[in-house]
Amino acid sequence: MSETNPADEPLWRAKLRNSKIATVSIVLLVALVAIIAFALTNLASKESAQSVETQVPGVAEVGKPAPDFTATLIDGSTFKLSDYQGEPVWLVFQTTWCSGCKAELESVQKVSDSAQDSGLRVLAIYVGEDVDTVRGFVSRMGISFGHAADENGKLSKAYGVSGVPAHFFIAADGTIAQSHVGVLDERQMSENLLRIR
Repeated sequence: MSETNPADEPLWRAKLRNSKIATVSIVLLVALVAIIAFALTNLASKESAQSVETQVPGVAEVGKPAPDFTATLIDGSTFKLSDYQGEPVWLVFQTTWCSGCKAELESVQKVSDSAQDSGLRVLAIYVGEDVDTVRGFVSRMGISFGHAADENGKLSKAYGVSGVPAHFFIAADGTIAQSHVGVLDERQMSENLLRIR
């Protein structure tokens, strides 16, 4: 049977309570827990701030200037959006594996061909894909407008692209007249082009 103090407290607990080493150990343990909690909270805040800085949500908005960019096309030429100030531009964000994107490509080609007299520039931007993949896809599809690989996703982030296909119709003054996420038919494409011609 263990020894107890007058208050029915086990002797080992009474000794622990009266020990300076035990008191210091408990204080150090509480301080360590507090430091770890502070460090984890600070780390989470930094990670959250970094994700906000890199996502750039809502930069491309209807009625506002389109974010300028320079892209290297799959034929090696350069496309700089601001070089086409005064001309309508149609950006189509897509991928080679997206069935909806493939389905509408023929219509994009047909409608853009019919609007060439307006000086329309069409650029397909392939989200997260490399140049070789895009080049092979375009060769198989037989599409003649401009194509650029957005391998690091920087351009699609700048435009806030959340799904493909995503269309941005940019007026001659450089503002985004209309945007649309999802497949468009020829009538919808033509209607959107009328807003920027």
